[in-house]
Amino acid sequence: MRLTTIELSRLAFHSNIQHLAKAAGGAEIALVIKSNAYGHGAREIVQIAEENRHVTWYCTAGLSEAIELKRAGTLKT
Repeated sequence: MRLTTIELSRLAFHSNIQHLAKAAGGAEIALVIKSNAYGHGAREIVQIAEENRHVTWYCTAGLSEAIELKRAGTLKT
């Protein structure tokens, strides 16, 4: 069995969000975290995203995913 891992750079993540916000003229950003953030770990991604003032919305595949994130205490609101 071959295991695959990913390392997410917090700095690169926030830099990418900054670039998106600038390109969007400062508009609010909705982060897609459906399906466990495409395997990266929804909770982990949301915890990092919560540090960024530009991310104001989250998109999940369904209500159950949103409820799970809310119950886990990872969302500001």
